[in-house]
Amino acid sequence: IEMSEEAILIFDDLQDHSLLRRGGPTLNSAYGYEIASNYAAILEDATRRIFEDYLLSLNDKDVAVRLKAKFDEIAGITAYGQYLELEFTHIIKDPSKVDESYYYNIVKGKTAAYSLYGPIDFAAIIARQNDEVIRAIEDIGMHAGIAFQIHDDLLDVLASERLGKERFGDLYEGKYTLIIAHAYDSACKKDKALIKRIYAKNREEKTIVT
Repeated sequence: IEMSEEAILIFDDLQDHSLLRRGGPTLNSAYGYEIASNYAAILEDATRRIFEDYLLSLNDKDVAVRLKAKFDEIAGITAYGQYLELEFTHIIKDPSKVDESYYYNIVKGKTAAYSLYGPIDFAAIIARQNDEVIRAIEDIGMHAGIAFQIHDDLLDVLASERLGKERFGDLYEGKYTLIIAHAYDSACKKDKALIKRIYAKNREEKTIVT
């Protein structure tokens, strides 16, 4: 699970052109796009091989089938959430074209599934828990994942060297966050136009004045 998450985060940094992760430079900023993408692919392949070996080692084939199905489900949900985020940052690029529900769909897919309830689902399946328990886990995990992402978005605005995050990274990358959703909805006509102009720019064209 940890290797899979590391691979996902590296791919995420690559697609977002992020510079910092956990207080240090991202792999792409330290070693370049090519080496970082290759390392992510190696982690992804190692994850697959370890997972397949584990499934083959299980005596309970029903557990193995359920685990494989859940792994594929979480992978698909995560990829779709990432697609929605990339769709906004590279295609839509306009807060007036989406609303809060779009943000929640990104977070439900991108953050909640692979970071929160997915790993707990795997443990529950290994413990032979039924679908009712799985649904309860996913309900709790979904809300916890949304809360985690909103908090992370706030840290992006408040980021400092101590937090190890690039301040205003989400704005640089053109991400749609709950903060921007509320700021845009509450803005006057002039500020709405300013926000739209900023989001229409590519990362390298943006500057921050404090």
